[in-house]
Amino acid sequence: MTSFYKWSVMCFVTVCSFLFIVIPQAEAHEREALVIYEDATGLDNIQRNHIDIENHYENLKTVEGTFTTAQLRMLKQDAHIELVEMREIELETLSTTLPWNLELLNTSYAWAHDLTGEDVKVGMIDTGVVEQQGLENVHRVSLVDDDEDRDLKRHGTMVANILASTNETLPGIAPNMELYSIKIFDDDNKASVSDFLAGIDWAIDEDIEVLNMSLGTKKDYQLLHNAVKAAEDAGIVMVAAAGNDYAKKPINYPASYDEVIAVGAVDAAKNHSRFSNTGSELEFVAPGEKLTSLTNKLYTGTSFAAPHVTAIIATLKQQHPDWSTEKIRAYLRNYTEDLGSDGRDPIYGYGFLSYTLQAPQQVSSLKVTYTDENELRIRYSMPKNATVPVSKYEIYVDGKRVKTTANTTYTIKKLKASSKHEIAVVPVSTAGVKAETAKKIVARTAKKNASRAYIETHEKSLNQLLANLMHIDMRDDYSTLYSLSDELSYAKRKNMRAAATKKHAVVLSDDKTAASFVKLTNLTNMASKGYSDIQFEAPLKSVKTSSHRLKRSGESVAGYKVSKVNNKTWCLKLPTEAKPGRYAFVLERSGVKTTKNKPLEKHIIVYFDV
Repeated sequence: MTSFYKWSVMCFVTVCSFLFIVIPQAEAHEREALVIYEDATGLDNIQRNHIDIENHYENLKTVEGTFTTAQLRMLKQDAHIELVEMREIELETLSTTLPWNLELLNTSYAWAHDLTGEDVKVGMIDTGVVEQQGLENVHRVSLVDDDEDRDLKRHGTMVANILASTNETLPGIAPNMELYSIKIFDDDNKASVSDFLAGIDWAIDEDIEVLNMSLGTKKDYQLLHNAVKAAEDAGIVMVAAAGNDYAKKPINYPASYDEVIAVGAVDAAKNHSRFSNTGSELEFVAPGEKLTSLTNKLYTGTSFAAPHVTAIIATLKQQHPDWSTEKIRAYLRNYTEDLGSDGRDPIYGYGFLSYTLQAPQQVSSLKVTYTDENELRIRYSMPKNATVPVSKYEIYVDGKRVKTTANTTYTIKKLKASSKHEIAVVPVSTAGVKAETAKKIVARTAKKNASRAYIETHEKSLNQLLANLMHIDMRDDYSTLYSLSDELSYAKRKNMRAAATKKHAVVLSDDKTAASFVKLTNLTNMASKGYSDIQFEAPLKSVKTSSHRLKRSGESVAGYKVSKVNNKTWCLKLPTEAKPGRYAFVLERSGVKTTKNKPLEKHIIVYFDV
């Protein structure tokens, strides 16, 4: 015989008597009355015996006011008074208020914006829904041997009330949804796995868009998970109760499945309900304690927290019918008030879901990753556990918004050199809400580069050199140009190299430290070591001082030395505490003699950075 697994329905019911509100009457010794007088003497008597005169209708010889009991008794006996008529204080009608759970959800905002679940097909797999005022429009189907409107313990009926009741006394959250009651439970609130599968299958066939499952089991069954996956594939957003086994117990199934939104319960103060199960799978919390019903009972349990979330999803589906389940789940976090620990936690999930849009957190990190004379590059990021999703960032420089971008890096350009700036980043949620506070830092651009400053000052003369590369001096002019090469364009550097080759020069740098006749060692460490050996293939007899020149950023460098190490090695040594920048050393071939009394094979141009 096939075994059926019993499912526990999550609800507690508490009977509650009506509370009557009485507005107190006015104090006994003060009464409001209308007094009609016969003549002037009667009017004079009224004026001497009253607490307050509110109106005097002279044409009607009537005075309206407040009197003590003794004054009224005396006026009634006065021959000059025709009539004393008591004016009873009318009781004011009590203002109509929403149930606390709907107030907490800010449901009135949704209704004011016509967010009522119009035309959204919502299913609820439950115990059935009775015929009751406000639930006339519920579509009912029974998948068990029982009437679809039979619900002895009114569990499903209460879920339907929360979802879609049109009763003015106790309205549902989304009263215009198309609600489908899928009954799978018997009179004892028990159902089999096959009944659940039948309910999911029915929901898929009927194109249900959102499915509420205020039910659960403690054990994971592959059949259940398969059914849930099929519903996910069909585009159904599923919501399930977390369970009522108390806080340290894990989330029940199907709420534990990744495809399902698990909902826990809180009380009217948004405190965790101690019976509500907890775990990493928990996604949201909603009202789940002492919820009023039309039968004057109070319902408690995660079963009744779940439909609050389902109803909100229905109104989101109403606005965005084409959104995927994944996008809807992510977007819901815009309406989530973070409770408990920052971000998602096992007790509150992401937090309390309502119709109140929440602002995102500020960025957790903001730093400058690159500094130039006219640019600052920044990088920023959100906290890993941020609740409200962010779609873009507003970048402010000195209080002015300069960019809105989805990127987490941005380069601020066209700044002045060596200038200080306040940079602020404001995250914007996927719902378009800005963070309430901005993350700010103060950063300074770099000082003007020495090479760039020289080029700006000597632009005309440099252009003349670049235009006459084949006719300019090798030692002075090429040392000038190569000491500025970090700021020259690629095209200009290419022309310089081509001209140098034609003029029988070899260009060396830390990228190329050797040629056929010469090799430089330690060139990449010039900044730290301050010297480089120049090793020649042929032994040298002499190197004239006038044959070489060292320049930095266009300017001649004093104090450097070129000294002999041995017949084949000479050392280029920088002056003590050499300034940072680009250096260029040029050695003219004519000023160097080998031991065979021949000049160098080629001129040598060496550039490097310190």
